[in-house]
Amino acid sequence: MKSLYEIDQELQDVLAEAEKQAAENEGEISLILSVLLKDLHQEREQKIGNISRLYKSLMAEAAMVESEYKVLKQRADSAYNNAESLKLYLAQYMQKGELYTDPTVKISWRKSASVNVFDPGLLTDEFTKVKIEPDKTKIKEAIKVGKEVAGAVIVENNNIQIK
Repeated sequence: MKSLYEIDQELQDVLAEAEKQAAENEGEISLILSVLLKDLHQEREQKIGNISRLYKSLMAEAAMVESEYKVLKQRADSAYNNAESLKLYLAQYMQKGELYTDPTVKISWRKSASVNVFDPGLLTDEFTKVKIEPDKTKIKEAIKVGKEVAGAVIVENNNIQIK
C-alpha cells in the first residue's frame, strides 16, 4: 500500500499532466486522466481516514495503559509505604547497633550524615543556588497588550486535532 507521501506525489504529477492537457485541449482532459485523478483523490481520502482511525486507536490504547499504570503505581507505592513502615517499626523496637541474622534476613546498622538547614535566610550566597527561568505566561500577556519584550516573541502554531 502506498504512503500518503507517495499518493500526494502521484497526485501532483497527474495534476500537472491534467493542467498541461487542459491547456492544449481548450480546458478538456482525457477520460483516463479524469478517472485517475478521481481514484487518487479517493485513495488519499481513504488513507487519511485510516491514519486518523489508527491514531484514535493508539490514543485509546495509551489512555488504557496509562490508567492501568496508575493502578499499578498506587499498588507499588502502597507496598513501598508498608515496607517502610515495617522498617521504622523494627528500628523503633531494636537497640541501635543490634544485629539480627537468619537464613533469609540480615539486619545491621550503618551511620550516615545529612545536613538540616533550619533557616535558609541565614546562609550566604556561597551556600545557595538560584535557578532563573523565563515566566512564559507573563511574557505572553505582556506582548499581547503591546509591550515589547526583548528576547521573546509569540509564535503562532497550527496544531492538528483528531477527534
